[in-house]
Amino acid sequence: MKKKLLTIITSIFCFIGFAQVFTIDDIYYQTTSNNEVMIIQNPDPFDYTSLPSFFIIPDQVTYDGTTYNITAIGHYAFADKLLMEVYIPSSIKDIGIYAFSGNQLTDIVISEGVMNIEDSAFIGNKLTSVVIPESVTNIEEYAFYGNPLINVIALGSTPPTTKDSTFEKLEDNVFSNRTNITLMIPPGTTNAYTTTGWTGFKEITEEVAIWSGNNGSD
Repeated sequence: MKKKLLTIITSIFCFIGFAQVFTIDDIYYQTTSNNEVMIIQNPDPFDYTSLPSFFIIPDQVTYDGTTYNITAIGHYAFADKLLMEVYIPSSIKDIGIYAFSGNQLTDIVISEGVMNIEDSAFIGNKLTSVVIPESVTNIEEYAFYGNPLINVIALGSTPPTTKDSTFEKLEDNVFSNRTNITLMIPPGTTNAYTTTGWTGFKEITEEVAIWSGNNGSD
């Protein structure tokens, strides 16, 4: 047992030691396994390379003859890039802390497959509507703070785990107050949402079926 445990620990440290960072089209990637990568923040704090205002995140990338699945967006990866519209593919499972903070986002597509939206992931943008796919199980605090949200469309019959400040910050009632937001959810799920903290909204309506074909925001 001890020998097996030592082998596992050695393998982990070996992989960490050889984690590779590379860049393609001004996007930085870091390997997380033999066939998976995550998008990371530009390691050069003085490099202000901008991206297209409408940016489609790829689901795969090929480097040095190896094709990798892109499975995560790391902390601050796309912060302050002047983005206006973003498509996040189904290969992404985790959206990191401040991943899209400080942009000019008015429209995002979070594809079915994304599971975790971390702290302040979309803070400080211009989103008026957001669609949360059924696959999302956790949304951390301040994830959408600082956006003038009017509509939140949640597609899941099981509500994502949230914290009180996911959509609002108590001292700022102008842009992030839940009382300005209409929450749209699947039929028959009001009790499930309200008993797990999805309360305080301007209105809760069970009409999410009309959004079922659109995982983007309007």
